[in-house]
Amino acid sequence: MHAGVGDTVLYGESTFNDELAQGEIEVQVGRETSFESLISSWTLTHEMVHLTFPIVHEEDRWLAEGIATYVEPIARKRTGLISEEQVWQELAEGLPQGFSEGGPPYLRIGNFRGTRHRGEMYWGGALFCLLADLKIRESTSNRMGLEDALVSIVQAGGTSASDWSARKALSVADAKLGKPVLLPLFEQFQDEQVEVDLQELYDKLGLVYDQGEFRLNDEAPLLPLRLAIIGNGGGK
Repeated sequence: MHAGVGDTVLYGESTFNDELAQGEIEVQVGRETSFESLISSWTLTHEMVHLTFPIVHEEDRWLAEGIATYVEPIARKRTGLISEEQVWQELAEGLPQGFSEGGPPYLRIGNFRGTRHRGEMYWGGALFCLLADLKIRESTSNRMGLEDALVSIVQAGGTSASDWSARKALSVADAKLGKPVLLPLFEQFQDEQVEVDLQELYDKLGLVYDQGEFRLNDEAPLLPLRLAIIGNGGGK
């Protein structure tokens, strides 16, 4: 679908076509968009991730959008499209948008049930994923991460082709993990205000802004987890 003159990928949408029994992605692109732009577009990756998770009820949509927002830069890094630093800079710059107060300090987040606030849906959901990833890795000595949980959902049939609820998907994932991690955290984010000190989290991960320039601190306490998340060492 052409959106006009330009060289960018614009709006994207994914769904499952029951009649054809296949996932479908539709994107708007500029008339001068190159093949390279299509390959490197975050939009296409984001929509592909959606096809690997159930099309959940509208009140739980923030979870699906959060997963796609979180997984997208990690997937692009693993395929060589962006760098480790770009992954974390994208997350560091985006995550504050998930907080409803609109400015620092970012300390409380949640009550996402049925939210239509774009920042909460995409970046609040992404923060849920980051916190879940860290919880899983800390509790398994970095042997497992959120990716293992998400893969287990797909392997059990919980893709866009299914009629699974968010809770069913997360219950399957928790069974894979051998402990309740995702479902309790989801229920907190859904109906409560969760205490999260975003700056403290950045410090532990080694996400640093030095005179306006972003850099990674490789002496940070959670460095092994940070590297494992993007596939640079530790974990799977």
